[in-house]
Amino acid sequence: MILLQTSYRFLGGPGATSTSIIISFAAVLVGVALLILIAALINRRNRPQTPADAERYSSAVFRRIARTYGLPQAHTEMLEKLVRACKVKQPTLVFTSAGLLDDTLKKGLYSLQSARGVSEEEREKRAALIFQIKQIVERNSRRGASLKTTTLLKPGQVLTITPQSGSPFASRLVSNMKDFLTVSTPQGAAGADSRWMRGTPLSVYLWRDNDAGYSFQSKVLGYDSVKGVSCVLIQHSRTLRREQRRRNRRREIMRACFYYPIRITEVPQGRTIQQRASVERSMRG
Repeated sequence: MILLQTSYRFLGGPGATSTSIIISFAAVLVGVALLILIAALINRRNRPQTPADAERYSSAVFRRIARTYGLPQAHTEMLEKLVRACKVKQPTLVFTSAGLLDDTLKKGLYSLQSARGVSEEEREKRAALIFQIKQIVERNSRRGASLKTTTLLKPGQVLTITPQSGSPFASRLVSNMKDFLTVSTPQGAAGADSRWMRGTPLSVYLWRDNDAGYSFQSKVLGYDSVKGVSCVLIQHSRTLRREQRRRNRRREIMRACFYYPIRITEVPQGRTIQQRASVERSMRG
């Protein structure tokens, strides 16, 4: 009863004043507001990221990512201007999406070509920056993507297999198993499967799109039929030799191409024989 009487007097009993009542209600309101604010902050921190959140980015973050891809300051500023002008929703994706990067840079080139009041020298300078941006980003995005083991090969990969003391055969990877690679059995001249003895050493070469050529040593483990295809089982390899690396991505073009046979002749020069090459221009194809 004493507690109830104290509470009643605090809120508005005979001994309470209007000032104390106002202060009490203000304190309650402030406490409720603090609880609502804390709940809102916790909810905002824990909620999943929305597309609107993904669109937001800071210039500092964009420039930091650009530095990791090796872009100089002038190139970074140019790319950031293009991203803003094209209203790219997720600007940082230009570093990982080749299609988005191409689209953004193409729009920049079109805009540059139609720009007025720009000198020809300045136009060429900006165009060179745009082309260099593409080359730098593509070259550095492939850094560290070198093929280290055959366990990463994807089915459908075209292979060139050369058995010991034999001729090369074209084949493809049918499936990549844990303990071996399953490749289609090469076809002989008469259309029959070419089979080698178990343990026969093999030299395998492949070209990975937009990367490089690789070669590795393997051997025959056996034969089987996979998905209705006659296959040879070959050993995995963790020591792949990188044969070539392109500086830029391949482009498909349609241009006329002419072929000329080269005739090699041997000319004795004392005790040595020199080889001379001549182009048969009359036999152009």
